[in-house]
Amino acid sequence: MRRRVLWMGLLLASMLFAICACENPFPPRNLVERLRPLAVKASPPECGLDGEVELEALVADPTGEGRELRFVWAVCLMELSSAASDIACPGPDSYVLPGEGPTSQLSMPDLLAWLAEQGFEMTPEHMPPGQELPKTIPLFIGFELRAGEELMRGIKRVTVRLDGEASTNINPRLLGLLIDGVEVGDETPCIPAGSTVVMTPLADETTRDSYIPDGETEPQLEDFLFSWFSDAGEFKDERSILDVDSEGRPLDANEFTAPDELGPMTIWLLVRDARYGTDWMSWDLEIVAPLPVLE
Repeated sequence: MRRRVLWMGLLLASMLFAICACENPFPPRNLVERLRPLAVKASPPECGLDGEVELEALVADPTGEGRELRFVWAVCLMELSSAASDIACPGPDSYVLPGEGPTSQLSMPDLLAWLAEQGFEMTPEHMPPGQELPKTIPLFIGFELRAGEELMRGIKRVTVRLDGEASTNINPRLLGLLIDGVEVGDETPCIPAGSTVVMTPLADETTRDSYIPDGETEPQLEDFLFSWFSDAGEFKDERSILDVDSEGRPLDANEFTAPDELGPMTIWLLVRDARYGTDWMSWDLEIVAPLPVLE
């Protein structure tokens, strides 16, 4: 019975985590004023039973002044009866991964060996009667982040292939940023206080995979969804997308209004694709006094 519950939990885990917004477990706010995990990247985002996955968390801590951040990483295995709000990962039933920093690694052979020790096998002969081994299952990896007295959690979905086929799923890749049409280089961009600029992401479109969505027969290109964050100022939109509207105008750009206070600030740009791939970049900006108006 326990084996059946575990399999059902793995197969339906995406439904549970959709309730608690697993891929973006925190409210979609643009302004980052305190410690906040923003994303987790799995490289690759999809692997086989013999694969390994590198994990990296993006954490913003604008007021932390470089304090130490301690992580605990784990694979989340939950009972089907668990309410999404009650899932504790890492928790007592989790498979703990190595590392106390913002990076970790998942070895599928090591995980399978641990599952076998617990009495679980991910092979056709161990499936419940009348059920076939699915082509893929979602595997959820959680981390617990501690900074002083603060405690936060994050969740990342990794797709595991059980059919033995090689995956072509890769992470999207950000290349840079345009501010009012000028690419940001090595020098810190200066933006006048209170002014509004247009920011446009530069993405490597060769990393935009073609795939066949579940329930369909025709391939399509993945969507690239951009999420914008800053520790000061204000973005017009929380998200933009690599697409054009009905009149051919691009939809990936976003307007940013600089704060009135002068000094340094940071923006973070995330990109996610349709199959849980992730990438990010960040830039430091300098807010400067506006030029005087000549009469």
